[in-house]
Amino acid sequence: MRKRLWYPKTTDIIAMNKLMVNKFRATKAEQHKVISRRHIDQVLKSVKRLKGSPQEKAVELVTKLQYHPFASANRRTAYYALNEFLWRNEGYCLAKKKRAGKDFMRKIRRGELTNSQIREIIKK
Repeated sequence: MRKRLWYPKTTDIIAMNKLMVNKFRATKAEQHKVISRRHIDQVLKSVKRLKGSPQEKAVELVTKLQYHPFASANRRTAYYALNEFLWRNEGYCLAKKKRAGKDFMRKIRRGELTNSQIREIIKK
């Protein structure tokens, strides 16, 4: 029997952003502000509908969530959500070193990693 996957709710993602802004503030000007709750909802629906492994769903989550549903800390929030999703569903996460996470998200943002490359990184 396949175990039921955990999916974050919109309120979970919003709470993650608030935590990222308050705990890991990059500049004084950063603020926790939701710009598009609708975008968050659409990303989460897309992740749930996607057929495939939890890693494939995690790729969808991290690649789509980083595109500005918040005023600040979008990539940090996407990375946090990715790790939470992997931890709750697979029992591991990528969050080892702060710099590695920053580089990983920057490469995704710039389009330097394909979805299959992201999936391979997530599987390790």
